[in-house]
Amino acid sequence: MNDEWRVELVKKMKEVESRVKDASGHFLECQLYAENPDAGDYKERLQSDRDAVCSQQLVGKLGEWIAWETISQKYAGVSFPDMTIHPVSKKRYSFDIVVSGFSRGFAVKSQWRSKLDLGWSFQWAGTRACDTDRGLFSGNADKSIVAFVLVDDNTYEGRVVSFNWMMDLIERRCFRKPKKRDLREEKVVIYPRKLVDEKMIRGLDEFEKYSKVLDRWIKTIVEESRNMSWGC
Repeated sequence: MNDEWRVELVKKMKEVESRVKDASGHFLECQLYAENPDAGDYKERLQSDRDAVCSQQLVGKLGEWIAWETISQKYAGVSFPDMTIHPVSKKRYSFDIVVSGFSRGFAVKSQWRSKLDLGWSFQWAGTRACDTDRGLFSGNADKSIVAFVLVDDNTYEGRVVSFNWMMDLIERRCFRKPKKRDLREEKVVIYPRKLVDEKMIRGLDEFEKYSKVLDRWIKTIVEESRNMSWGC
């Protein structure tokens, strides 16, 4: 059945104890951010519809607060989402959330519950040096944790569906083309069904264990390569 993956998604989210978080207390702040013309760049987002861009900005900031609520329950020293409106010329790529003393940063990807089938989009190409996801696909891939967030359209509650290492998403070829053809030149998408099919739904605790295993594996590979005799 076409909806089997949805049932499996809910099952896996329960297994990793994905808890509902309420971002409604931050709604007005997020709405003001989303409606500010300087917060988004319509051309860069390949959008001419102001309302659509505002909706993307709003769900993005609500998702950051939901991720913050989730992460801050486990760690101390968690940075707050940045609600400052930066001029386009001053914007630079940075993690959405960082934890003091933690070797990786969090990139938050959010989607409205009603648009789950559209997945979570990433901007992997573009003309600007700022406010895109290109940093995730280059030098920051091995340092980035992606938090996939789903936000209810009416209550503004939501939950982190999964925490995934960016490098893992790339190596396991999880990225797909957007359903909208006019977005395919500069954007790629992670569809929730792909995370389910690849058995990649992970809570923060599960991700932490998985991450430690990967760190040990990478360290071993590096050490072995340094000690290897090349016969020269």
